[in-house]
Amino acid sequence: MSAPSVIVFGPTGTVASSAALTAHAHGAAHITLAMRNPSKPLPNAALTEAEQTHSASFSRIQADLTDPASVRTAAAASGAKVAFIYLVFGSHDGMRGAIEALKAAGVEFVVFLSSAGVREGEDPRAVSPAHFIEFQHARVEVALQEVFGDEGYVAVRPGYFASNLFQYAKHIANNKAGGEVVRLVCPEAKFDMIAPEDIGRVCGRLLVEGQQALKQGSGVNVVMLAGPQMLSQAEAVGVIGKAVGKDIQVAGFDDDEEAVRSVMQDLGMPEPGARQIVKNFKAVAEGFSYYGEKYQYERAVGNVLKYGGRVTPFAEWAEANKAKFA
Repeated sequence: MSAPSVIVFGPTGTVASSAALTAHAHGAAHITLAMRNPSKPLPNAALTEAEQTHSASFSRIQADLTDPASVRTAAAASGAKVAFIYLVFGSHDGMRGAIEALKAAGVEFVVFLSSAGVREGEDPRAVSPAHFIEFQHARVEVALQEVFGDEGYVAVRPGYFASNLFQYAKHIANNKAGGEVVRLVCPEAKFDMIAPEDIGRVCGRLLVEGQQALKQGSGVNVVMLAGPQMLSQAEAVGVIGKAVGKDIQVAGFDDDEEAVRSVMQDLGMPEPGARQIVKNFKAVAEGFSYYGEKYQYERAVGNVLKYGGRVTPFAEWAEANKAKFA
């Protein structure tokens, strides 16, 4: 089977840019980078270099996942048979318009960046709207299943992005002496701290190999992913502190409302999402795990290696990104 042409939406993001670069490395026939502003520089230097060195293998096109007409135009012009998409929060139709546009344009397989909040073995249709973040991802999975069928998509469900810690970057950077307290939402809550680049490598391979890669694994259209080490937020900030040469002191917030306001400000998250994040963090601090049993977590870590080729330790990620915390 010849390698397909692919279209990657949002290549200025870390996961999408890593996916595009990996798809190129795995021999994708052509990669179209679909962007709101095609003239915008790509933050991923390696992808920029690949785009410049192998110019015949890449092209850019204007498209916006909130605008189904632009999605259909871009996908049709690209000739792509495979697409990478991500969640646009607040979509009134669960992104069904964009998904139907991809189908109408000739796309046959979609790799969707979902979330481990939609738990393994859980029917996405059963996810409650009360769980704002999980529900948003689940709606897209449902739309993909109904439009493309079980063989036409894969939902990649990673856990806690290491890059979520960027929400504390300015507080760590401003802590010049390393002696002031950095406030965290539930410092004791443990997460898997998966590197976004690892997620992208998994997505990139799936863009090229699609169902063929899945049949070598679980044979289903869901791939759970997790970082290699469960760390509390306090421990993770300590690792970052070591990378930047600071002894960072941490503490929680005095109340939930203060924590919600901090999440809204630092992440630009709408209030429902911020409240859900705080609620989720509290649940995790009390022992809740998105992965259920230990073997499910270990399998999710194994999937990163199986489909992506390597697993990035958190300390390595912190060292690579220390300039953003300095």
